[in-house]
Amino acid sequence: MILSRIFPKLEIEKISWDASSAKELIEKYKIAALPAFIFSKEIDQSLRYIRVKDKLILKEDHYFLNPQFFRTVYFPNREEKEGQLAIFMESLNPQDNHTLQQIFKIQELREALTKVHFPAQMEKQLPSPPMLSLQSSDQPNVLILKPQAPPVIFTSRKGPKEILEDKRQLCVSRDAPEKYWGYLLCRSEQIIKGNQQEDGWELCAQQTNLKTNQIKTCVADGKGAQFLLENISLTQTLKIKSTPCFLINNKWLINSADPAVVRGHISQIQQITNINHKDK
Repeated sequence: MILSRIFPKLEIEKISWDASSAKELIEKYKIAALPAFIFSKEIDQSLRYIRVKDKLILKEDHYFLNPQFFRTVYFPNREEKEGQLAIFMESLNPQDNHTLQQIFKIQELREALTKVHFPAQMEKQLPSPPMLSLQSSDQPNVLILKPQAPPVIFTSRKGPKEILEDKRQLCVSRDAPEKYWGYLLCRSEQIIKGNQQEDGWELCAQQTNLKTNQIKTCVADGKGAQFLLENISLTQTLKIKSTPCFLINNKWLINSADPAVVRGHISQIQQITNINHKDK
């Protein structure tokens, strides 16, 4: 989207993010991602406003272009974790899994890949009476009623089956990290080929010497839900809306399904990092 084509009379002022005026705007509007396009409120009076309405976010007296529409987004306030690469993907999406397979064919990307995050959403629950559970006490014939947290309900674009797969993958990553990537790539190949049968994951577990009962227990007893809740926190923080995309060094978000593009960005970011280290 080229804004100057939509608004030919648009007057543009560029401000470096480290300028004092920019810092004031960042503080005032709690800007966490760059670039930030800030429009005066009057833009909604334009007849062409309808063309960008769904891409704008209103904050007080100004509109902001949603960062998710940029190919590259920079988070200046996030802690830098040099050499780390994370992918945001849907576990049952063939295109996302194809991208994952391509990542593993490029050595420098395979070595940098440290984390997979899912775009699942936690369903908003209406207030309800607290759930109670019976627990035994030290005294004979006495039971204690204690409040019990309601189960967390997740939603995803591909439904409950994908939520189950998310949980299974996270259980494997926590309980058997040395076998995690083997399991993930096996499942990835199945999904690309269109095999999303219920027992497909069990075949991959057997091929990677994982205990299927242990994975089932992890998913069923609530650990899987807790792992998923932790996993999607970054997805929500960065407001990830589409996949696949990548987070480089915990600071640069790349919205691309092309590993070659990701590799190019890593090379450029490394050059910037090296320059910054020399300046210090």
